[in-house]
Amino acid sequence: MVIILLFLLGSLEEAFAGAQGLMNHYLNKLKLSRTQH
Repeated sequence: MVIILLFLLGSLEEAFAGAQGLMNHYLNKLKLSRTQH
């Protein structure tokens, strides 16, 4: 039971980090497109 919880927590952290990376990626793209105009 504990192992499953730890595994879920780990994958949640990974998913959160991945989402943050995607957000930063798109935010940087928006900033670049704004500065180019």
